[in-house]
Amino acid sequence: MTFIDLTNADASERQGAAQVLLEAFTALGNPTWTTSEAAEAEVTDCVRKERIARAVLSADGRVIAWGGLRSMYGNRTWELHPLVVSPDWQSTGVGSALLTDLEDAARAYDIAAIVLGSDDETRSTTLSTVDFGTTSPLDALSAIAQIPGRPIHPFRFYQRRGYQIVGIIPDASGPGRPDIWMWKKL
Repeated sequence: MTFIDLTNADASERQGAAQVLLEAFTALGNPTWTTSEAAEAEVTDCVRKERIARAVLSADGRVIAWGGLRSMYGNRTWELHPLVVSPDWQSTGVGSALLTDLEDAARAYDIAAIVLGSDDETRSTTLSTVDFGTTSPLDALSAIAQIPGRPIHPFRFYQRRGYQIVGIIPDASGPGRPDIWMWKKL
């Protein structure tokens, strides 16, 4: 594996990052980036000079994963957006290595913490069944505590890497599709 600064990458590497984004989200059934054009626009947005964007290349030079950080609260807390690994490389340690690389880059910029949203677009957490408009706060907290009782969801990856759930945005992407906000102090 080789790590590169995606903000200085060439056009083919950026196109490779867009392809990874498209393939990974399509494989999840996530409708966020459904066209090459939308994925390319996301990469272009993420590689602006005031942001941090890193990619992982395979031995043959292909982009197999990438992620970005953007300022959210000055230089104190930045948002991880996105972190994506090619379906062929998931569960191989590439995502963990990339997240470590991004965290190291953040520390180099004196960023104090990272926040991220782990959307439940596919209704794969217990939160997708909670109507936060009619559920009591205590019952909602109980549902949050039981998230691990459901099929695999990316928030588990982040929990293993030290990120904590700090909030929920109910129905963020539509009914039954909440956004799980997580945070880690660096």
